[in-house]
Amino acid sequence: MIGLTGIFKEKINQQGKLAKSLSGAAYAVFMIHAPVIVFISLSLKNWDLYPVVKFIVIAPISMILCFGLGMLLKKIPI
Repeated sequence: MIGLTGIFKEKINQQGKLAKSLSGAAYAVFMIHAPVIVFISLSLKNWDLYPVVKFIVIAPISMILCFGLGMLLKKIPI
């Protein structure tokens, strides 16, 4: 197991463009995710679906929206 960790550390230690931009926006996502999830949840509260189905719908929407907003916030000059 320790040998595999060393191999992965040496050979597969790289990021693509998408992963690099998503990791750059991670702190902004951390800061804005709660209001975004609450807003989406409240806007879909009248749906008569099982909670698991609502989660399956809300999770990808909120993730895409949070990372999109995080990338936009990152572009704002300070």
